Amino acid sequence: MSFTRIKKANDISTLITVADMGSNRIKNSSGFTLIELVVAIAILGIIVTVIYSSFTSVVALITRSDNTDESFQLARVVFDRIGRDFLCFYRHDSTTVFLHAVDDFTSGYDNDRIDFLTASYIPGPSDPPAGDVIEVGYFLDPDESGILIRRVDITPDKKPEQGGYLIPIADNVAGFDVEYFDGEEWYSEWGEERKKLLPKALRITLSIKEDFMTKRIFTRTISIPLAL
Repeated sequence: MSFTRIKKANDISTLITVADMGSNRIKNSSGFTLIELVVAIAILGIIVTVIYSSFTSVVALITRSDNTDESFQLARVVFDRIGRDFLCFYRHDSTTVFLHAVDDFTSGYDNDRIDFLTASYIPGPSDPPAGDVIEVGYFLDPDESGILIRRVDITPDKKPEQGGYLIPIADNVAGFDVEYFDGEEWYSEWGEERKKLLPKALRITLSIKEDFMTKRIFTRTISIPLAL
């Protein structure tokens, strides 16, 4: 009888041990270990980083595209305005050409200036009446960085540094360069020795600042019909 009790006791102990093991499996399978949580967080961080990088790249691309479109539009407006003025270039007589040209790079960037006579004046509703010929000039504003100015003087007097009113036509301009073609060579300036001559063409180079690090350069050659 005692042997039978011992055997039953052993059976009960075995059953308890098996039940404990099953309970541990259930407990272990019902949650995550610390290592599993760390790995999951790391993977999630990588996914978020990739998504954020892709988003910022798309935003930057859209911004650059918008800036480029604005730069192209700005350059086109400036070139068309200068082209119309030179299309109607005016000279007093056959021996004298009023073309005041200044080649300036003293500030570390192209800061040229050009003044001449043109018959392209079309007054607006608030503009004063004037004759057919006016004095116009193009240069960067010396007082406000990045502003391209068109100077209009309805009383031509061959004094480009005086008179007239100033019209801002473009901003974010980082450089304004003018070159002159005599039919054979290009010159960076049109000096006194050529004051009786009219260049056959101009080459305008406009540098436009799109952001803190980026500049875009536009160039157009403008023919002067009166010289051809």
